[in-house]
Amino acid sequence: MIVREWWFMGMRCALRHGAFGCPCGYVMLPEEHPWHFLKESELDELINVHGGVTFLGKLHELSDDSRWVGFDMAHAGDMVGMVPIRTDEECIEETERLAEQVALAGRETK
Repeated sequence: MIVREWWFMGMRCALRHGAFGCPCGYVMLPEEHPWHFLKESELDELINVHGGVTFLGKLHELSDDSRWVGFDMAHAGDMVGMVPIRTDEECIEETERLAEQVALAGRETK
């Protein structure tokens, strides 16, 4: 379930809770963006984000065909037992850092 949607630096962002309630952040890749057709492994080499790129695809909760790139906060050190320790606020901050990278890459090719 999408918890929050917002725009940052002209990029559409979303936050949802994944496994065990861990926060996950996503940024939409516009069709005209140079990264739109890249594979997850290729994006992971270009993007510096918490835990690396762990998602590339559609966010079905938003019921559109947009392509999203994302990450999760469910890595070693992000949980104590089965309880997440990362907050939504930390995820929002990291999502905005991801959005900035996506926005800047889109501007470099124009």
